[in-house]
Formats: sequence, C-alpha cells, structure tokens
Amino acid sequence: MSVGFWKATALAAVLFLAVASAPSPVHAQTSIVAIVNGTAITSTEVNERRAVTRLTQKKNLSAKESLDQLIDIVLIFNEAKRRNIRIDESDVEARFAGIAQNAKMSVDQLGKALSQSGASARAFKQEIRHGLLQRRMGGMLSRTATGVSEKEIAAGITAKRSDADSQAYRFTMQQVVFVTPSGSKPGVIAQRKREAESLRTRISSCEQAATIAKELRDVAVKPPVTRVSAQLPQTFRDQLSVMKVGQSTKPEPNELGVEIIVMCDKQETADESALRNEVQSELMATQGKAEVDKFVADLRKRAVIVYR
Repeated sequence: MSVGFWKATALAAVLFLAVASAPSPVHAQTSIVAIVNGTAITSTEVNERRAVTRLTQKKNLSAKESLDQLIDIVLIFNEAKRRNIRIDESDVEARFAGIAQNAKMSVDQLGKALSQSGASARAFKQEIRHGLLQRRMGGMLSRTATGVSEKEIAAGITAKRSDADSQAYRFTMQQVVFVTPSGSKPGVIAQRKREAESLRTRISSCEQAATIAKELRDVAVKPPVTRVSAQLPQTFRDQLSVMKVGQSTKPEPNELGVEIIVMCDKQETADESALRNEVQSELMATQGKAEVDKFVADLRKRAVIVYR
C-alpha cells in the first residue's frame, strides 16, 4: 500500500476518461520552431506538450506557452546533464507502467491512447522525467537556501488543523493482495475482485483476514503498518476515518493485483509530529520549486535561444 498508488490511480482515471473522449488529432508537417543552446524544439513537440498539459493539468495552453515550457525543460535537462544529475529511466518506465495498469490498459494501449489524444508516450514520459528532475533539483537548491522557519511551520500546522474535517487518527492497517500476473485480461481482474469482495464479507478482524487468506489461491497478506492521518492522502484519509476496526476497503487494482486494506486498529491521536513533517515537507517543496524557477530564469538569461 503506498501513497503513490492512490495518486497514480486518480491520474489514471483522468487520463482514461480524457483519452477515451478525445477526437483524432490532425497531423501536420513537423518544423523546427526554436533552437535552445543547439537543441531543436519542433512543432510536433509543442503540440504534444499542449496535449499532455490538457490531460494531466486540465489546462489549455497556447502554442507560445507550451513552447516556453519546453524551452525551460530543455534548459533544466541540459543543466542536469552538465552537473551529472540523472533520473533512472527504470523509474520513469515504472511510473508510466503503473499509470497504464491503474487505467486498466497495457503500456502499448496507453501509448496508443495518448497518440489518439494528440500526445505521445514519449511526451508523457518526458513530463514524468521532468517532474522527477524538478523535485531532485528543488531539494538540492532548497538546501542551499535559507530553509523553512519555525514560524512558517507553526502557521502551516495551525492552518491545517483549522482546515481539518475530522479528528486525527492513528491507523493500523493490513494489505491483502489477490495476485494477478502482469498484463492480465480484464476478466481475470474482475474475477479476483469478486474473490476479494467475498473475503470482505467473511472477516471482522485482521487476524481473520490473515487466517482465511492462507486458504485462498495466490493471495498475499502483508505485515500490518501504522500511519497517522497526516501521513495519508486526503481521499484515503477520509475513507479510513469512517471505517470501523475489522472493516476493509473496497477491492482496488494495483501493480500486483487486486488489494483490500483491512482496518486492524484505529485510535484518536493528538500527536502532531506527522503533521509537522507534512507541513515542513510541503513548505520545502514550495521553496524548492521557487528556487528551481529562479534557477531556470537565470539559465534563460545566459542561454542562446533562436526562434524560427
């Protein structure tokens, strides 16, 4: 069970709906629209960038806005290469494959769907790579900045506490996975969902779940984990807050198969350490983005950019 899974699932749902309803793109002849320190940017890349932004951010950028973004991307990629800062391609491929699986598509099917929407697998992977690199460089640059003050952290904690819709909890949860082979057909996934739903009706505790799961075919039970509310995505947090001990979440597909999360224990808590860490991480991320933006603006001043 991971925070990344829940975020990827939401993104996959957006992509699935968007690409399913997108009209067929009109293909035009490719031309070079800009050269950045010797690296060419084509009209096709601009069009694909616009499509990716529509899918992932629900923004309809102009060609000029998309070109400006691509220029920044080229600058930060080139600078990262110069500094020998690398993003592992296996991480990019794994994230792309995870989004495909959560959208109930194969990697090839997602690539074709993206192409149908005017984007491409290449452009989408570039966006994944760019996001990873921004976070990496943001962390590096923010460490050289002034840092986050205790006053800012305290203000953030107060704001989050006042915005909270429910009591903070400490959850102990157990993940039960009905394993499916990679690339399984929808019918196999559906069958495993039915088996997971059947298990839900038979259990009232994590101990029961673990015992009964041992009798089932290709079912993995992971050790219980404990998390406080602030460590979880808001949607998942809200879902767990209304559950009782012994209840479980509805079956959901993940990269391993179909999972349910069983509530082993649930306690109210006043511990703000996790909330503090969450606020500090968010402030550091914001500061890191600001530092990256300033850094890229400086790269632009020193870059040779030729528009065609």
